[in-house]
Amino acid sequence: MAQLPAFPGADGAAAYSTGGRGGIVYHVTKLNSALDDSEKNDFGTIRYGLNNSNFPAGPRTIVFDVGGVFDLGRGFLPSFPEWDANGNGWDAQSRLTIGGTNITLVGQTAPGAGVIFMGGGLKPQGNSNIIRNITVASGYGMRNWWKPGDPFPEQPVPNPSSLGPGIFPDSTVYDSLDISGTNLMIDHVSTLYATDETISMNEVANNITVQYSNISQGQNYPQWDAEGGGFTGHALGSLLEAGTGAAISFHHNLYAHQKSRMPQTQGDAAYYDFRNNVFYNWMGTAGSIRSPTNANLIGNFYLAGHGGDNPIGGSNTGITTTNGGTSVTGGSSRVYREGNLLDTNRDDDPDDGTVVSGGASNPLWSGGTSTYAGTTDNARDAFDRVLDYVGANWWTRDDVIDTPDERIIDETRTGTGKIVAWADDPWNNDPNEGVEWRALKNTPQANRATDWDSEASVGYGVGDGMPTYWELQHGLDPNARDDTGDFDNDGYTNLEEYLNEIAAWPAPNAIVFNNANSDGRFAHILNWDANPDVGSVHPWQPSKYDTAVIDNGVVAVDSVGQHAGNLLLATNPGDNATLNITDGWIKVQDASHGMSDGITVIGDNPAATAELNLSGGKLTTKTLLRGAGGSFNFTGGTLSAETVGFDLVNSGGTISPGASPGLTHVMGNLTINSGSLAIEIGGTNPGITFDRIEVDGFADLMGTLDVTLTDSFTPTLGESFGFLFANGGFNSNFSALNLPDISGLGLGWQLNPGGSTLFLEVVAGGLSGDFDQDGDVDGNDFLVWQRDSSVGNLADWQTNYGLAAPLAANSSAVPEPSSLTLLALVTCCGALLRDRKRS
Repeated sequence: MAQLPAFPGADGAAAYSTGGRGGIVYHVTKLNSALDDSEKNDFGTIRYGLNNSNFPAGPRTIVFDVGGVFDLGRGFLPSFPEWDANGNGWDAQSRLTIGGTNITLVGQTAPGAGVIFMGGGLKPQGNSNIIRNITVASGYGMRNWWKPGDPFPEQPVPNPSSLGPGIFPDSTVYDSLDISGTNLMIDHVSTLYATDETISMNEVANNITVQYSNISQGQNYPQWDAEGGGFTGHALGSLLEAGTGAAISFHHNLYAHQKSRMPQTQGDAAYYDFRNNVFYNWMGTAGSIRSPTNANLIGNFYLAGHGGDNPIGGSNTGITTTNGGTSVTGGSSRVYREGNLLDTNRDDDPDDGTVVSGGASNPLWSGGTSTYAGTTDNARDAFDRVLDYVGANWWTRDDVIDTPDERIIDETRTGTGKIVAWADDPWNNDPNEGVEWRALKNTPQANRATDWDSEASVGYGVGDGMPTYWELQHGLDPNARDDTGDFDNDGYTNLEEYLNEIAAWPAPNAIVFNNANSDGRFAHILNWDANPDVGSVHPWQPSKYDTAVIDNGVVAVDSVGQHAGNLLLATNPGDNATLNITDGWIKVQDASHGMSDGITVIGDNPAATAELNLSGGKLTTKTLLRGAGGSFNFTGGTLSAETVGFDLVNSGGTISPGASPGLTHVMGNLTINSGSLAIEIGGTNPGITFDRIEVDGFADLMGTLDVTLTDSFTPTLGESFGFLFANGGFNSNFSALNLPDISGLGLGWQLNPGGSTLFLEVVAGGLSGDFDQDGDVDGNDFLVWQRDSSVGNLADWQTNYGLAAPLAANSSAVPEPSSLTLLALVTCCGALLRDRKRS
């Protein structure tokens, strides 16, 4: 089998990093991490989890059962009660190393606001490690820094011993990420308020991917330039100095409100691929590619901003305002530029870009081999895509701008905001200044409930990394540690399936089944391609945000845990596609992002042939449509749909309306030859608290009616549940009725046709001998008794044969549904591949 991507959507030079796959699961349960915290290295802390000597050799995944701020600096100093680190770091000690081999750090598992490192930086090292969905807000080093007039928090006071107001000592500065490893995947990370470069790397770095990360808002306060020249600001993007021949990928990232180095490459002859990034608001020139480094600049969007705070410089520690820059890196024989856009008119929108291309005649790759497999968006589409999905835990963002990511993204969209000197100016006591930094510092701690993930510990924390609810949905035992299993036999462990599902984001295009793994399985990522370009393949397993397309061949859904936002069979003339759902489940969901409407179309193109065979498992979809050449064969399994746009024939499966409970609208006739109709009753509101089917045509009801009570609902005398409406009438001839036993309440059930609606009514006193509880005693009851004589006494049947229980009340009126227009739905489907949702 070919290599698996690190996760769906992984791309670039480190796309195939394996991280902690199949190894130990360590649980972070404590926020303790400050340098002077006596518990910082205890079991349950992040420092313990990153100390390789605490674990046997082998892969390791670090999950978070706690969310909030991990302080890398120093806390309260008893000798100086008036001194406050304010979330900042403490000298070089406030750098946390992520080393070793095959380590995965997954911030998406944390509750609350997620994983936030403050007061220092991270040093990703080692080999084949993965870091996802964390925030790093660096701050500056306090050891040689204090607010003038306050006691210095360390004795003896370093030289110079006396500093006046406005005179800045030489503090320690931090990169949010200082990378020096190999095969490292950095995905959906938010880095901000750094005091040197925000993300940098040295000569050891090789095969690195940084993708969908927010690399923004450095602190541009006056600091003494280590290379001489007086005070200067260091709100800088990236200083990259990878070794000769190294392959480095930066794609779909946001650089905003940085003075410069967006990015700067130098040192040895490494190869950098900067693709589909957004660069907003810099000073001077956005970046520089220095000899002998090589770089591709492809499909990036440069949006000039309004500049902001900038040190006056020299010996002057004052701050002035500098306009934003408009220049970008030029082309040369070492710099390939294609399809970039530069918008410099500062009119607060990104709609006036001019093309920036030129330089080398062909893309430049280490060893001549491309390290990027995915779609390259045009620069304008990249602008929207980056702002929709960049940064840690993108799916938690809403319309309220109350986090740094939300603010920076909004400012980039609207061309507002500025480069700032301080996250929180220590010389300014105005409570309206530094609000965002202090709010971040005071992020409340959040903890998982004790029953969230409860398998017994094997030495690294309670639980196997997967929550109980998710394991139950996927047929796993929540009391067994099965994180290293592979329930769908696709190469990803059960734990990875969970981690990938909760951190998914939309692919840039419809994802097409290509059967590259030659097994015809929907579940295998290597059978899917998210890159429509001929000759390029980007394996990407469909999520709830994606349109999945099967144009030809026979494909099987044979496992739980399969997803799509839309599912289209046969989209081109002459296509011939078959989807067999035999086991497990697939959910076609109407998600709030991406190409997702919850629609399944059998034969999307009228000149194509398609077949969907449901014989086992479960298909859940909002809408099920069939084109001119499509057929739906329903012989087993379960169908749960809100709308079925054709004559529905059930020949052995189970119809389970809507969203349990919910409503199914059949835009045609309904025939239940065999199988069952499953109705859940949890209240008296049709389609909301009890299941209901609405049929535009005729309903021929054979098979079995299965009714269950949910949500501890107890029916009462006289209640009536109109569970089926058929505009063309119906024939109620169920072969069997499986109804809840309410005889202990002195009640029974009776089926009652009421015009076009079939009601299930609660009647007074059940009849003895009414073994199927349908309100009368007839031959069907005898058949029930023959199959299971324990249901009651045959003498009761003989005594009451031919009787029916009296109705206790008239059936309540249920309004007839309004018809949907099939043509409108089919027309809607034709636009699925053209439209996508935006956040």
